[in-house]
Amino acid sequence: MCGIAGFTWSEPALLEEMTAVIECRGPDSDGSYVDDDVSLGHTRLAILDLSAAGHQPMASDDGEYVLLYNGEVYNHEALREELGAAGYRFHSGTDTETVLTAYVEWGADCVERFNGMFAFVVYDTRRERLFFARDHVGIKPLYYYHDGDRFVFASTIPAILEHDVETAPNPAAIRDFLLYNVTDHTRETFFENVYRFPSGHHGTYDLRTNELSLTEWWDLEFSGDFAGSYEAATDRVRSLLERSVERRLMSDVPVGTCLSGGIDSSAIACLLDRLGARDVETFSAVFSGFEKDESSYIRTVCEETGLANHAVEPDGTDLAATIVGFVESLGEPIPTPSPFAQSRVFSLANDEGVTVLLDGQGGDELFAGYHTFYGNYLYGLLRRGAFREATSELAGLVRGGESRLGLLSFGLLLAPDAVVDRYFRTRSNIAPALYDAPDARTGYMDEFTSLHTLHDALEFYLGRRLEHLLLYEDRNSMAVSREARVPFLDPEFMRFVASLPEGYIISDGTTKTVLRDAIEGVVPARVLARRDKIGYATPEHRWLRDVAIETLLYDWFCFAEPRCAPYVDVERTRRFVSEHYAGDRDHSSALWKSLFLEAWMRAFWSDDADTR
Repeated sequence: MCGIAGFTWSEPALLEEMTAVIECRGPDSDGSYVDDDVSLGHTRLAILDLSAAGHQPMASDDGEYVLLYNGEVYNHEALREELGAAGYRFHSGTDTETVLTAYVEWGADCVERFNGMFAFVVYDTRRERLFFARDHVGIKPLYYYHDGDRFVFASTIPAILEHDVETAPNPAAIRDFLLYNVTDHTRETFFENVYRFPSGHHGTYDLRTNELSLTEWWDLEFSGDFAGSYEAATDRVRSLLERSVERRLMSDVPVGTCLSGGIDSSAIACLLDRLGARDVETFSAVFSGFEKDESSYIRTVCEETGLANHAVEPDGTDLAATIVGFVESLGEPIPTPSPFAQSRVFSLANDEGVTVLLDGQGGDELFAGYHTFYGNYLYGLLRRGAFREATSELAGLVRGGESRLGLLSFGLLLAPDAVVDRYFRTRSNIAPALYDAPDARTGYMDEFTSLHTLHDALEFYLGRRLEHLLLYEDRNSMAVSREARVPFLDPEFMRFVASLPEGYIISDGTTKTVLRDAIEGVVPARVLARRDKIGYATPEHRWLRDVAIETLLYDWFCFAEPRCAPYVDVERTRRFVSEHYAGDRDHSSALWKSLFLEAWMRAFWSDDADTR
């Protein structure tokens, strides 16, 4: 894994400043390429072929193309054989060289042949243009700034901020964050004029005309057109997932896996054991005395497989002491403290000398793991007149004891817009001026309430809601120079799951039905029987009662004017603090968002709240 950065003029000293910001993404080596038109920088975390042969920027044999690459292409050996048959010769064992050669041979179409995660840039010296590409679902990040004359890009926004860019806090991003708990769902970021290069796209920047063009190359449609039996579907899910896990063992450095105790991470750990990778170690976050602590499920998986486990127990005091630096490393505020626990898991892996970790991201988005998906499924059944099936599913949902979020989601789909708006606004401390600002509306809730089938919702979550989780995974792993890999987001696997009928995914009030049945006999029955959805939960209510967190809230919001005052209703926030700590009302969601928004303001903005 690596970091990339660059811009469209020659300035070596500024390039060095950018690459210094992303050094943690690639501490093993760094390199640069500078000519009259571009400055390109790279930092390398060596995973395949640890020799200097993998150094970047990497040029083609004739010097016509120069590559900056961040990622892993798991089928690179098969592609290398195909390219070798076409006459190409290779000088290293890296997938970097395979990516470069694939671009030379196939141009933009090369991305459709890649099975992996990637964000890369190719400088075409003859045609005077930059080619950009990002993987199917946005596992690897890429950002850019373009003012019509200057074009700057990097793996992280802080690297772009080394330039004198014209930016300010983005009201639209902050509005959706405070109201709906969402981030990274559009091309816009929390920084005005700094954009996310969209996942599943490639593009070209013309150095002569200063024009950027984008083309979508991946668009996964949940068709439900699989015509085989349910048994055939379970067999195929199991074999494809096992193949995906096996692909992601490709490494010249130690490999481990994150283990939360949920179905997805447990499936990966148990498949690793099934594949004979018994030297793989597992890494977990645990929370003693917390009702949602998953330690017992983690122990069950490790006892079944014999895999070693390392666990860390983060706490609120640790978060309070590091909150500004933590949010700075993420580059944006977060709605809950769960990513902080994740960061400590990657730090633990770093301490144990494990460089690559597999993780279960994407399983919930593919197999409807969130209870809100019940609402979309029920709504779709009723819309097509399947009343008996809807009644049966509702009964199963209620029997399972996890019906609240599903019924809430169903209610929001039925409710008038005014009721939906009131529901979210009454739970928020958003500043009235920001709530009412017409230019800050992204239409997110209009899209959300138009998801009338389960397949609609799965497409939306995979394409619009997953990326913020992938961002946390990338930032938290890269902060300590670790690489995270996500087997559930294998493109071959995703295509097959998207072909399955809705009734294979949710059945009798149970989510992930086909996945549960596919891994029966692989994952311990006790884990498979879980109907709760913990979602990497942290004891956030307990942490909010930690004296260090409470002190931060009072110091930042009650005893002073917060820097985020243009975006939150300060008096309402102070009332929320008072009511929460008096035990009168639970305002934990609004308070956590306020705390992380203020930490982001303190990390990136001066006291006047709109300058850096």
